Amino acid sequence: FGDQRLPLNIETDVYRVVQQAISNAIQHACASTIQVSVAWSDIECRFTVEDNGRGIGDIDPRDIVKGGHFGLANMKDRIERNGGFLEIGNATTSGTKLTGTISVANRTDIPDQNGNYEVTIKNT
Repeated sequence: FGDQRLPLNIETDVYRVVQQAISNAIQHACASTIQVSVAWSDIECRFTVEDNGRGIGDIDPRDIVKGGHFGLANMKDRIERNGGFLEIGNATTSGTKLTGTISVANRTDIPDQNGNYEVTIKNT
């Protein structure tokens, strides 16, 4: 976001969550297209990773560890420890969408510029 940054621990956690979501889409969902978007405002940092793979199925976010979804549990923990939340969009037949939001409203260095960034990854 230009020369404006989130605290290093938050940046690292967001990076790792997005990295894991991309890896999952390639490894487990056999996705051919993955759309990553990040939006930053003076209220929140929000990111979405959406793929066109075979779908994640119906997962209860309260029992992701019980279901053996340790990668998802790790992603959820990373976002929640920064005061945010991770939404896991259930799709049984095609595509998966993960959306993470972390509030930045109480930061002392609130960004003075908003930004929206998107990238599409093609897995051929």
